[in-house]
Amino acid sequence: PPPSPHDLLQEYYAHDQWQLLCVCVLMSRVSSWDTKHRCISDFFQAYPTPSDFLEAVVKGGATQALRAHINSLGLFDDRLKSLTAITLAFLLGDDAFEVGLDKEHKIHGVGKFGYHSWLIFCRDAGATLRPEDAALKTFCTWRKKAEAAVNDGAKEKQAALSLQVRRVGLRVSPGGFDGQACNAGAALVHSYFQADMRGGGDGCLKNGCTCWRPITSAQAVHVAAHRWGRHEASSETTTPQQERPQGGQKRASRSVSWVTG
Repeated sequence: PPPSPHDLLQEYYAHDQWQLLCVCVLMSRVSSWDTKHRCISDFFQAYPTPSDFLEAVVKGGATQALRAHINSLGLFDDRLKSLTAITLAFLLGDDAFEVGLDKEHKIHGVGKFGYHSWLIFCRDAGATLRPEDAALKTFCTWRKKAEAAVNDGAKEKQAALSLQVRRVGLRVSPGGFDGQACNAGAALVHSYFQADMRGGGDGCLKNGCTCWRPITSAQAVHVAAHRWGRHEASSETTTPQQERPQGGQKRASRSVSWVTG
């Protein structure tokens, strides 16, 4: 997820699943931000990867060195067991690493807080999740608002681009979007809607249209406007203007030779 104004510790380690779960184990039941931050920083300086922790602590038995880094957090034995379980599950478990509360995916020491943190910061599920932890609730509320704002902005952009292309379509093909009498300019508009407004499929959406050509929205507007004079006086018979292409059966493609890129 994008960085939030709430500055949660998990946000600093969201790029690495192993680190994120270790952070949840280390910060659990610790109230002091300074203590958490110092101990967690020391831990990852000593063991930046799960392989480092496995070799030094799990296989090498250097638990006293680990204690020197995280002893201020308390509950050392419990944290050691949890860190070991996370490391073994991450390195020796299934290729598709998953975390859960069910028996199949349960990792020792990773409860609801760790699992919800993993979903929020490693799977970006904050916009839909309802965690119990107060800090995670605050983050999820912010994430929902942030995503809603992005969606609203995308809808506004889509509407503006749709209007722009409809205007270009009126100039390029005065008769509208009828597939049976579709000239090259209207083909660009069809392709624009297909590629940009509907997520980039594999054909023109217009019934009967055989002028399919995958191009970008910028190309659609630029080329259609550039060709306006060429197609404005088209003598082909056309049908009344429609607001936008309607769904239809995909037809065989035909190249528009002067479209490049």
